[in-house]
Amino acid sequence: MIISCDDELDTQYSSIYTDMKHLTSDLCKIYYEKGYRILRFNEYIIITRYLNYIPSIHRYEELSEYIKIFRKTLVNWSHEDLINLLIEIDNILDGRYIAIKINCNGKNDKASIFRDPLGLASLYSNEKILSDQKKLIYGLIKEDFNRIVFSVPPGIWYNFSKVDNRIWYYKALNDSMWRENPHHIKLTSSLDKVSRLYLDYLLIRLEMIRKKEKIKNVLVAYSGGVDSSLTAKLAIESGLNVEIAIIYSKGSKDEVIYEYAYKAFPDADVKPIVFDQDQLHNDLKSIIYVVENYSPINISVAIPEYYLFAYSGTKHVFMGQGSDELFGGYKKYVDNYEMANELIKKDVIRSYRANFEREDKLSRFFNKVLYYPLISPAITIFALNLPLEYKILSREDHLRKWVVRYASKYLDLPDDIVLREKRSMQYSTGSMKLLRKIAKKMNTSLTNLLYDIYSETVLKLYK
Repeated sequence: MIISCDDELDTQYSSIYTDMKHLTSDLCKIYYEKGYRILRFNEYIIITRYLNYIPSIHRYEELSEYIKIFRKTLVNWSHEDLINLLIEIDNILDGRYIAIKINCNGKNDKASIFRDPLGLASLYSNEKILSDQKKLIYGLIKEDFNRIVFSVPPGIWYNFSKVDNRIWYYKALNDSMWRENPHHIKLTSSLDKVSRLYLDYLLIRLEMIRKKEKIKNVLVAYSGGVDSSLTAKLAIESGLNVEIAIIYSKGSKDEVIYEYAYKAFPDADVKPIVFDQDQLHNDLKSIIYVVENYSPINISVAIPEYYLFAYSGTKHVFMGQGSDELFGGYKKYVDNYEMANELIKKDVIRSYRANFEREDKLSRFFNKVLYYPLISPAITIFALNLPLEYKILSREDHLRKWVVRYASKYLDLPDDIVLREKRSMQYSTGSMKLLRKIAKKMNTSLTNLLYDIYSETVLKLYK
């Protein structure tokens, strides 16, 4: 067992609740308690570890104009101009953050909260409280548990006003990011040029991150597929010391991933992280406690990620998330070819709930810094404005995601990796199979097992 979910683990939350009783209502003052940043205004409370003043986000008014210019440049195709526009967009928006801006004049003080446009930083609300953890909200709403706790959509301003004494939404960014229909855009450039632009920007962005964050060593989560292979190769090309982590359960399909790793990266250190049924049974309560979810699919994906962060000796972790959604990697896009563009857009918008929140909480719990080298706000705008034929070649395309595959080929990754079909992590690592065995051993359904643990750990602060 890596951690314990007994009462002593919740002492930090109990002390926060006690300390908050002494905080005065002041829309213009941020308190710092137990590593959290807290803003209290009448019955409204914001409590998160992410709250920051981010000057660049105040340039959000410029974004729509940048996107219009980008779309025109994409059609006319200027490699250098497109790279510069991608850099400019990410200079404004890129990162994992909850931004705040405060306007205090003594009469109608106002505060606005903004969740990064991809939703990399977790943020939940029950209309009265905003927090990066559900359990903090549950611990504060004992008298009003029927109020639904929901995930705050990214890319909007969440506004507070002293005079109005209310919260309201103002959609500022993501409307312009998602609005364009790629059916209306006709490119004269080839798939080769589009893929080279994508690769060039990935390398430029990673170099900017490396210098800004002063990263030297990195652990890459590796599955043997094209996304994680491209992520590892980018890290190596950027001059980082790379350790490759392969996470699987004993006897699962991913035991054979070694051969892919050694073939593609003969000079990199390969770190096996192996878990079994007994270990998972002991750690399952901890996993659910951290990710605050009881969906079988979500938990089965969280299991290998949990062990990745738990056993990583490196502070900085890279994961290859994002490109399946952006570049049409899932089989359902071929199965629903006429609706593929709309499905891709919806999946990109929902990525914060499907993946980012879970991985955000896991990485922070183990004090790791998580990066996604294959996705950013600018890359998202770029990908969503590409016509479908640049992602999926035909209705019979069983590989898909060709922009990513071409980019990987340009970095000399082996063909058996570049052309490898996608597999689901929860099945290839064996985590779903082990979950079902545990539920069967306990003579209950998997759904009931996970919800009971969720109720016992996450909801117990309410009870």
